[in-house]
Amino acid sequence: MKTKIFKSGNSYAVRIPSQFSIKPGDANIDFKDNTFIIKPEQELDWPADYFDKLSVSPSNIERPEQGEIREINL
Repeated sequence: MKTKIFKSGNSYAVRIPSQFSIKPGDANIDFKDNTFIIKPEQELDWPADYFDKLSVSPSNIERPEQGEIREINL
């Protein structure tokens, strides 16, 4: 599909045709093999109860014996 690259202030901009229907916002751009790759930045969408279900209970974790501390001269 053909589109336009134009100057916007001190930067270049790419007109993205409306049939791609992306939300305005931040994007990542890369240039490989003489090709521009533009990817909308994806927001992490955590389930509403994700952090409620996530727990770490240090009381359930036993720390092994550490032994003596010894000094090493290098």
